[in-house]
Amino acid sequence: MTAISSNNAETTTLGMYYPAVPVKNSGPILAATDRSEAAVSALRAAEVLNASLHRGVTVLAVIEPLPLIVPEPTSLLQPLVISPELSAVVRKQTVEQMKKVDADVPTWSVEVEEGRPASEVALAARKHGASLVILGLSHHGIVDRLIDGDTALEFLRESDTPVLLASKDFTTLPRVVVIAVDFSPESMDAARTSLPLLSPDCLIHLVHVRPAVTIFDGSGLWEEEYDTVARRQIETFRETLAAPDTMHVETTIVVGKPADALTEFAKKAGADLIVSGTHGAGLMRRIFIGSVATGLLRKTEHSLLVVPQPTHQQKKD
Repeated sequence: MTAISSNNAETTTLGMYYPAVPVKNSGPILAATDRSEAAVSALRAAEVLNASLHRGVTVLAVIEPLPLIVPEPTSLLQPLVISPELSAVVRKQTVEQMKKVDADVPTWSVEVEEGRPASEVALAARKHGASLVILGLSHHGIVDRLIDGDTALEFLRESDTPVLLASKDFTTLPRVVVIAVDFSPESMDAARTSLPLLSPDCLIHLVHVRPAVTIFDGSGLWEEEYDTVARRQIETFRETLAAPDTMHVETTIVVGKPADALTEFAKKAGADLIVSGTHGAGLMRRIFIGSVATGLLRKTEHSLLVVPQPTHQQKKD
């Protein structure tokens, strides 16, 4: 099967439509930290990627105000005011973390902000035109404290900036990568976005998950027909992706619930990174980020790159 190319899009004989590579922000890498051990992984990943991409690094430390109970007669909750002294302490702690990963401290910028973590990260990403946001992923697959799973999901709802949740094993450019493929423009966008972040000689697994459903068609041919079409589509996807010749690309179809199947495949393949896109824009995306990305955020112990699509408002901007 061949892909028909144009200046604006690629269309296959199966009718799939892949937009041309969108213009991505070329600004710095934005690494968020809560000064926890999990956040060290984000800073280490920033150092590794910046050595290859040379985009510069901005480190963002967010102080989330805690409520104070005001004594009677008001008995009201008042936000804790962040003092300059506290900001200075947080900045110092952040710089000490940067030194742990051998960051080129003088060339990295550090910002300390006050507010809700997801919102502040999204605002900083837009302000700097960040090309990538990095959060730290803990060993057990739950991002600790400030940068937790909910924060990551909130951030994805608010931003169109790709986000990398880096595990402690992200010490070199990924050499074995699993890319979720559902033949949508979003999955192609995610795959293309990941390529500059990978080792030049990496092994890429393009993985499509066939839903584990049973259709009684009297002959059991539904699964066979699905697999036949899917194999053609995933080969077309591979050709259209056009990864560099130094990268080896394999295609696989597995069966099951997408997040579970992808996580299990990544574990067996010894993957360094899982890549997923998201679906939808506007209100529905803000209510519910794609189920695959959500499931992966909850389940995986591997580093995870999620590439959201812009909301309607961001497209206008």
